[in-house]
Amino acid sequence: MKKFRHLRERMLFSILAVAMLPVLIFALASQQSIQKWQQENLSERMEANLDSASRCLDLLLDKYATILFDLCTDDSVIETVEEINQNKDVLDVNTSKIRHEFSHICNRNQGVEGITMILKNGQVVFYDFRMLYRSGQMQKRIFWMEIP
Repeated sequence: MKKFRHLRERMLFSILAVAMLPVLIFALASQQSIQKWQQENLSERMEANLDSASRCLDLLLDKYATILFDLCTDDSVIETVEEINQNKDVLDVNTSKIRHEFSHICNRNQGVEGITMILKNGQVVFYDFRMLYRSGQMQKRIFWMEIP
């Protein structure tokens, strides 16, 4: 270190060192305390968000399970699917019935935008609200609905 020439410089350095030491100790202690508090707070919020997401997912899965149960227990849907599987679908009438049923399900249940059914014979029957909108059919419906 450099030698101090005057008493004034020595005193100034000593006073600054003595005054800064408690401030530094207090700052470090405060920093550690705040960091520990933030970590605990973050952990609590993450746990609460995970619980909330878990409950939302459970509700969503219950909703889809209900929709699936309704489809599997509806006699008209079962008969229509059996006719399609037996290749008795003349002019795609039965496929249209299934799509119509899917559209009702999608319109009744918020958040359900499409349903796909893969049959035993490999045929795929689906309803997708977004594809309907893109194809312009929805725009025609909206236009038709606006004109009294």
